[in-house]
Amino acid sequence: MRVLTQSDVSQILSVVRSYSPKRPVRAVYRPGTGIEPILLDLDEILEFASFEPGDPGEFLGLPIHVSVGEVSFVGDPLGHECSSLLYSLIIASTGEGISVDLSGDLAVMVTTSCPFCPYQVSLAMKMAQGTPGLRAFVVVLDAVEGGPELAKALDINAVPATFLFRGEERIGPVVGTTSLERLLSALG
Repeated sequence: MRVLTQSDVSQILSVVRSYSPKRPVRAVYRPGTGIEPILLDLDEILEFASFEPGDPGEFLGLPIHVSVGEVSFVGDPLGHECSSLLYSLIIASTGEGISVDLSGDLAVMVTTSCPFCPYQVSLAMKMAQGTPGLRAFVVVLDAVEGGPELAKALDINAVPATFLFRGEERIGPVVGTTSLERLLSALG
C-alpha cells in the first residue's frame, strides 16, 4: 500500500462487499497523474478490478485521467470524487444501470470539495451504464489543467452542473443535485 490507510482499505472493502461485484472491470488511466498512487493501491485490494496505464483520450480538449467502461474522469477524482471512482467500478461490475431515452455525452462538472456532487455523478454513471449510445464524463474542474477556463467558458457558477453534448449541440446546464425525472426533462 502506498497511499490508502488500513482504515481506508477496510471502508472500501465494506462498501464493495455490500454491492457484490459480479464481473471483472478494467480501468485505463493516464500515467503520471495525481490519482495514479490510489489506483495502484486499489489494484492491490480489489479482486474484480484491474488498472492499466494508457491513453484514455480527451473530452472537451482536456485529458481524461481514468476511464471505466462508459464513464470517464477528466481530471483526478480526488476529494469527494474518490467515492465516485469507486462507485463507477462497482456499477461497471454489477451492471447496475438506468435505461433512458438520451444519447450523446453526459457531462457532470464537479469540484473535489463539493459534498453534493457524487450523487449527481452516480446518476449520470447509472444512465450511461444502462443506455447504449450514452457516455458519462465527470469533469473535476479544480483537478485538471484548463478546468477553471472551461468553467468560465461554459458559464458555470455552481456545481454540480450537468450538460448533454451531441456533437456541436450543448444542452444545459442543469445545476445542482436533481432527480432523474427533472434531469431528463431538462436534457431531453
